[in-house]
Order: sequence, then structure tokens, then C-alpha cells
Amino acid sequence: MLIFLLVGIIGITLLSLTRYVGWNLLLELASHFQRQYLMASLCLLALLVLTRQKKLLLVGLSCLAIILIEILPWYMPQAKAAEVKEGEPSDIKLKPLSTQ
Repeated sequence: MLIFLLVGIIGITLLSLTRYVGWNLLLELASHFQRQYLMASLCLLALLVLTRQKKLLLVGLSCLAIILIEILPWYMPQAKAAEVKEGEPSDIKLKPLSTQ
């Protein structure tokens, strides 16, 4: 049972990292399920907590952290750009590009 939980959570983490290996069509298609991988990883981590194995729990937490690092920026609020009112000077500098 423990080996299946460990292989499952490591496998899910590897599937979530397939977005960096886009050279295979099936791997690229698997990269679109990040939220589902997070939910499955949380379920497996809950089962690992029930086993009370500290080393396996640390492995599960590190795998969960890898998945969260990829997903968390999607849900963090983005900083809004400062609005410049019409007629006020802005900090944008224009420089002509030479085509020669």
C-alpha cells in the first residue's frame, strides 16, 4: 500500500512537469491537467498522513510543493499598472529604430 501511494504521488508530480517536455504530443497533452494533478496529489498526501511515516510524508510534501509552485501564480492577484491620465507626462521614452 505504501509503495503505491509513493509511486502515485511521484508519478503525478512527474506528469505535472511534462509541460517542460513538449517534444512528445502525448506528454504535451498531459500538461493541461495541472489542477487535477494538484487534487490527486492532495488526496494521496492525505492517505500518506494516515500512514504516519515521516519520511514518506516529506516526500509527498515536496512533490506537492513542486506542483503548487507551478499553480499558485495563476491564483495570485496581479499588480495593476499605474494609470496615466490624459495630459499628464508619462515615464515612457520613445527611441526611433534604425532600419539601416
